[in-house]
Amino acid sequence: MEVVSDKASRTIPYEGITDIRLKRKGKLFSMTIKTLAQGTLMITNRSYQHEGKLIDQSRAYMTFVRVIHMHLHEKGKVSFRTGFVLSHLLLQIIGIAGITMLVLFCMFYFDLAAKESLFIAIPIIIMCILIGFGLWIYLRLRSYHPTQIPLHLLPSTT
Repeated sequence: MEVVSDKASRTIPYEGITDIRLKRKGKLFSMTIKTLAQGTLMITNRSYQHEGKLIDQSRAYMTFVRVIHMHLHEKGKVSFRTGFVLSHLLLQIIGIAGITMLVLFCMFYFDLAAKESLFIAIPIIIMCILIGFGLWIYLRLRSYHPTQIPLHLLPSTT
């Protein structure tokens, strides 16, 4: 597979691809390709012209996703997944809990809350952690077969 960008061109052998991950955020669709020698490559359905104008390349992106899945299906050593990386989600959970604890600390330090509100703070922190793990269960990485690409992760061409 040959990858061409503004300034460079490089060839990535299909045998060197180890992981394909499809993601969607609103109308932005992306595919992350992990390789042994070339690192990680991200391809989206959008690009920018030299003037900075946004171009929607959904049709070309969808074709590329299907073709690379077809080629890599024969190799058998590639993992195909969807969803979010656990470490990113854990950082979000820790961030939510940390911000909650910081706000509560400031409330107690500046005596803006009664000491009894500690009984409110602990359930709030536990609730944030439970919501975070609920999101992880819902958004975790899921494997799929390369001949059954999840359609919600491909842009609509209509």
